[in-house]
Amino acid sequence: MYLVDTCIVSELRRREPNASVLTWFLSVRNSEIHLSSITIAELQRGAQLVRPRDPLFADELESWLEEAMIGQFSVLSFDTAAAREWGRMALSDEAKNSLDAMIAAIARSRGLTVVTRNVTDFAPLPVDYLDPFKYIG
Repeated sequence: MYLVDTCIVSELRRREPNASVLTWFLSVRNSEIHLSSITIAELQRGAQLVRPRDPLFADELESWLEEAMIGQFSVLSFDTAAAREWGRMALSDEAKNSLDAMIAAIARSRGLTVVTRNVTDFAPLPVDYLDPFKYIG
């Protein structure tokens, strides 16, 4: 089971997503893919950042977020179990006040593998991770 990082969700939204990422994504059942509330927050923030320049695109992003992401995949919150995992990790400099560390804590508290391109951000943390850009199906 997997917790998909924001960078991978963003990659899937591209007009031409990376072939390896797309192959990995299509090889996994929707029921095995989870998103974090942190990723939802980051994507919502992205929509808000473009809204002043392009309100129609911001609306499109919000619709995609609601229908294609929230409507299709389980969204896991930063709950008490994740907070305790984060607290255990937060002694390292890599984990202090990091959204990636919060994502890692959500994954670790549920026994999930983080799917990310940002392996250098997750490597110092005690969580399993997978880079779908290197996937060979």
